[in-house]
Amino acid sequence: MQAKRTNRIPNNRQGYFGSGWTAFMVCMGIICLMDGSFMASGQAADSGKSNDSILVAKGKAIDSLIKVSRTAAEDTKKVNIYYLLATNYKVSNQDSGIYFGRLGLVLAEKLDFKLGRGRMNLAIGSNLANEGEPRQAQSYYLKSLDDLQGSSLDLAKVYSSLGGEYAALGEPDSALTAHAKALRLFNDIEDTLAAAKEYTEIGQIYYSKSDYARAMDNYLNALKIYEHRQKSEYDIAVLSMNIGAVCADQSNFVKTREYYKRAEGIFDKLSKHENKYLTPFAQCLNNEANFYKSQNRYDSALQLFQHSLDIFTERDYPIGIFTVKLNIGEVYLKLKDFKNALKYNIDALENAKEIGGKENMATVLGNLGEIYCAMAFDSSGSKYGNKNENLKKGVEYLKKSIAMSKELDIKENIEEYSLQLSNAC
Repeated sequence: MQAKRTNRIPNNRQGYFGSGWTAFMVCMGIICLMDGSFMASGQAADSGKSNDSILVAKGKAIDSLIKVSRTAAEDTKKVNIYYLLATNYKVSNQDSGIYFGRLGLVLAEKLDFKLGRGRMNLAIGSNLANEGEPRQAQSYYLKSLDDLQGSSLDLAKVYSSLGGEYAALGEPDSALTAHAKALRLFNDIEDTLAAAKEYTEIGQIYYSKSDYARAMDNYLNALKIYEHRQKSEYDIAVLSMNIGAVCADQSNFVKTREYYKRAEGIFDKLSKHENKYLTPFAQCLNNEANFYKSQNRYDSALQLFQHSLDIFTERDYPIGIFTVKLNIGEVYLKLKDFKNALKYNIDALENAKEIGGKENMATVLGNLGEIYCAMAFDSSGSKYGNKNENLKKGVEYLKKSIAMSKELDIKENIEEYSLQLSNAC
C-alpha cells in the first residue's frame, strides 16, 4: 500500500467533521443544560458525575418540563419551556425534539415573539442536524438569523451550527465564514469555552484543506484556553492529538511524538477512572500507531494498533475495529507477511459488511487486490501458492474496488488501485 494513505479514525459528527481518512478530531460540542445555559462537552467529563447519573438527572428534568408545559399559560414562558425541551432532546430523541420545537414555533408565531421564534428555528435545526439532515437543518438556521439579531449568544450558536452543516455538505469556505462570525461573537461576550470550540472547528477545516499553518494557529489558540482552565484534561488531550497530526504532516516528527504521547498519557489516566474515555483512548493509540507506521517503526506500530484493537473490541466500536484491522493488515503487507495481511483484511471485509457503506467495502477490496498481486510477484514464488491464481484474484479484487470507487467518486481509491491494476497487467 502506498504511504500516502493513513487510516485514522473518524469521529461521529456533532457539529463538524467526518472524513474517513482525516485525523481523528473530537468536536467539543455544546450541551444545553436544563437552566438554559451552555457548556463545552469537556465540562461534563470534569464534573465527576457518571454518564448514567447525568442521564437520569436530565431525564427527570425533562419529565418535569413536560408536566409544566401541559398546564402552562399560552405565553412566552411556555415558548421557552418548549425551547428547553427541544434542545435537550436533540441528542437522545430528535423526533421528540422536532415535535416540541414545532409546538414552540407555532406558539411563538402566534404571539409574534421574535426571539422565541428564532430560538425554536435554531432548536429544530439542531435536531435535524443530529438526524443527519444537514440541508434541512441549514434552512432552519438561516430562518432564525433575523429574529435573533438582538442576542449575540443565540446568533453565535446559529453561526457555529451553520458552520458545522456547511462543512458536512463539503463547503469548507462557507463553513469558515460562519465559524469566524461565531468566534467573533463568542469573543465579544467573553465566552471563552465556546470560543475554544470555534478555534478547534476552524482548525479542523484548515487541516482538511491542507493549510497546516492556519490549522496549527487555531489549535494552539484553543489549547491555550483549555490549559488556562487547568481542569479541561479531555479537551487538552483532543487538541494535543490534533496538533500531533498537523506536526506529522509538517514532518516535525519530534513534536508529533511529543503531542501524541501527551494525548495518550491523559486518555490513559482518564480511562482508568471512567470507561467513557476508553474509546477516545483507543482512537488516540490508533493515530499514534499510524505515526510510527509512517516512520517504518513497525514493531511499535503493531503494539499500539493491537492495544487499540483490544479496546475497540471490548467497547464494541465497529468503525474502530474495522479501521485498525486495515492498518494492521497494511503493516503486515509492508513486512511481506502476506498470511497476516490477508487475515486482517478478510476480517475487515466482514466488518465492512456489518457496518455497511460502500466506501469501506471499496477500500478493503482494493487492499485485498493489492495483497494478492504482491503475492503473485513476490520473489518467493510458489511459497504463496500458484502465481497465476493469485494474480487473477488480485486483478478481480482491484477491478471490483475501482468500479465501486468510480460509483462513489472516491478519487484517491481510483488513482491508487488503477495504478496497482496497471502494474499487475
